[in-house]
Amino acid sequence: MKKLIMGIVIAMATMMVIPAATNAQTVAKKTTKAKKENAVKINAKKTKVAAATEEKKQSAPKAVTTKPAAPVTKSAKSYTKPAPSTAAAGNDKVIGKDDKGRTIYEGKRGGHYYINSNGNKTYIKKN
Repeated sequence: MKKLIMGIVIAMATMMVIPAATNAQTVAKKTTKAKKENAVKINAKKTKVAAATEEKKQSAPKAVTTKPAAPVTKSAKSYTKPAPSTAAAGNDKVIGKDDKGRTIYEGKRGGHYYINSNGNKTYIKKN
């Protein structure tokens, strides 16, 4: 009885191994075939690219050599700082000018200020 069971087990095992082996062989063949096709495609692309670059080289006019240009020197640019913006003042009332020539504004709550060089409001102390 043991021999019979062992024979059946061996027969079943060989049935499972043989299809797995053939399946692995077909997969290996397919991947090999795909690799060969990819290699052919890549070679074809390389050939096309090489032909195109060769064609460009032949059709492009030859460069004429000239003496090198003088080095470019940057000229000094003058930069003037823009006048302070009155955008910070908004719709505030202009009161006049102070000793330094700055325009004095009156705010909505009665405070006096001028616009500094950064464009910000600088309030003046009342005496």
